[in-house]
Formats: sequence, structure tokens, C-alpha cells
Amino acid sequence: MSTFRIVTTFFVILIAVFHASPSNGRKVIEDLVEIEQIGRKIFASRDGIPSTPLELKSKEEVLWIDSGGYVGALITNKRFVVTSLYSSSWMDKPLKSDETHDGSLLVSPTLALFMTKDRVICFDAMNPRFIEPNRSLREEFLEAEVNDYVAVVVSSTRALGFGTDGSSFKEIRFKRREIFQSIRTTQRVATVTTNFRRLTFNASSSFWAEVRL
Repeated sequence: MSTFRIVTTFFVILIAVFHASPSNGRKVIEDLVEIEQIGRKIFASRDGIPSTPLELKSKEEVLWIDSGGYVGALITNKRFVVTSLYSSSWMDKPLKSDETHDGSLLVSPTLALFMTKDRVICFDAMNPRFIEPNRSLREEFLEAEVNDYVAVVVSSTRALGFGTDGSSFKEIRFKRREIFQSIRTTQRVATVTTNFRRLTFNASSSFWAEVRL
């Protein structure tokens, strides 16, 4: 094989590796928070530093536990519990018994979101706090998705977007006869498609934009 061909092949491989690298155009968030259950205690480490363990309450059982990036979260039969790289202690929200069994937990590197058909609770690990949107009468939450810096929730009447650069969920209401079809997310952008429109929420601006189909 000629020297020219060897050099050319080398550069082709190098370019392919560069484009396949996760760091190319996308910041990879390290797993700096880890949590695990040992007996009746939940142990957490933040950037390798152990924190005070969480002791489960009487008759409290862990139903779901997950961690990654800057956040750790668990659902028990009594509450939604979280910790983050930037929080000094465990934080929790009480749950009703039917919520713990009917709800679902979604975790991204900076967000943890718990949803039932009647309630949404989002935890922002970048600015340790819970965000809970109000629910209108007869409104039902249908679907949700989280990505690195953005969360989106779709209900029977509207779409709700939250970004770690914002302070609250921002809504865009559905029109009459508008039917939700799908959700797609990237690191900072959430796209909700309906039969009428494509709705896009940007976490950096906390703003919804729409394009009619």
C-alpha cells in the first residue's frame, strides 16, 4: 500500500472518530451523584464525597431508585426523595398512596420528574428546588420526557416546558380539536407535535415557538 493511501486512510478514520465522539457538539455530563440502598438506608455520594445517609421511615419501602449526572432520585410508598450535586441535604415531597403506584419517574443528568395523571413534580438539580405546575379542573397529564437541561409535559389541554435556565413551567395551550401526537427532545429543546402544529420549547429562552402544519 502506498504512503499516500496510508495517510489518506488515517485521516478518514480520524475524521470519523471525531464526528462520532460525544464531545463533538454535545457536552457530556459526568455522573457525579450516585445513590444506593443498603438495608433501611439510602447512601449518596456527591463527586466522590459521601453525604449523610437517608433513613427510611417506618413501613416505608423504596419502589424506584435512579441516579446520574448531578441528580439522584427515589420513589417510596410515601414520598419523592431527591439529592443533587448542589444540595446540602436530602429533599422530599410527600405523595399519596395512589400516586406512588400509578406514577412514573424520569431522570436526566440535571432533572428528575415524577408524573401521575393528576400531578407533576419536577426537581431541578442545578438550582436545587421542586417545581410543581398547577392543574386545572378535569385536566389530565398524558406524557412527559426529560433530557439534559429540558423537561416537557403534555396534558389534555396544553404543553408545559421547563428548562434549568428558567424558574417555572411555561405553557402553550392547545386549540380546539387539536390532538397531541408525539414528543421529541434534545439537550435543550423539546418539540411537541400535534395534528395542527409543531410546538418547540427552548430551555435557554424558556419560550414556546409554533409552526403550523
